[in-house]
Amino acid sequence: MLCRTLTLLPIRALLLTTLLCLSGWTRSAAYEVTVWDADGLPLPGAAVYLRATGNNSQTVEPLSHAMDQVNQQFAPHVLLVQRGAQVSFPNSDSIKHHVYSFSSAKTFELKLYSKQVETPVLFDRAGVVELGCNIHDWMLGYIYVVDTPYFAQSGSDGSVLIEAPQGQYTITIWHPRMQDNPDDLSLESRSGVMAYRVALKMPLLPDYQAGLAADFDDYE
Repeated sequence: MLCRTLTLLPIRALLLTTLLCLSGWTRSAAYEVTVWDADGLPLPGAAVYLRATGNNSQTVEPLSHAMDQVNQQFAPHVLLVQRGAQVSFPNSDSIKHHVYSFSSAKTFELKLYSKQVETPVLFDRAGVVELGCNIHDWMLGYIYVVDTPYFAQSGSDGSVLIEAPQGQYTITIWHPRMQDNPDDLSLESRSGVMAYRVALKMPLLPDYQAGLAADFDDYE
């Protein structure tokens, strides 16, 4: 709104407003991060987030999210949210689910009937929240809660593009199947550099969920 009222301001105020608008424009940057697995292949589905190491503001309002149940699976398999976010758990299946978590970042349980609307769950602690279903043992999902508004999930090429104010950041990645300690893979951003590469050192864990789902294919 400030930039739209230039014609109503005196010359000094006009100059100051113009400088503020220009400086606000130049303070943002796009950080590109590419994640590779231990075999040198791009890693899709990795959480990538930036944590400010200086005085950068990180008070963006958390959004609302949904973790659905579709075809007896959590959808999405991994959900990234900012601390303070509300997450709803709709059930798009025609059967009952009993979603639970015993994770230290959030402990809860919900008995979900088809098309039933439940009160959203508040995720107010950063960390990994592992989800299961007491009825369908193969169902496994994750809500990854980060204490920053600057995060994204890598695509099929292993890369993300995150817009954030220019500044110093710690770049961290996480994936549910990686064995590396996320802190061991963290990078510190460098002035003038906007592209970074993160490579896992240890092989990914096997995808046990796919095998379990196949074993219980006809079970409801």
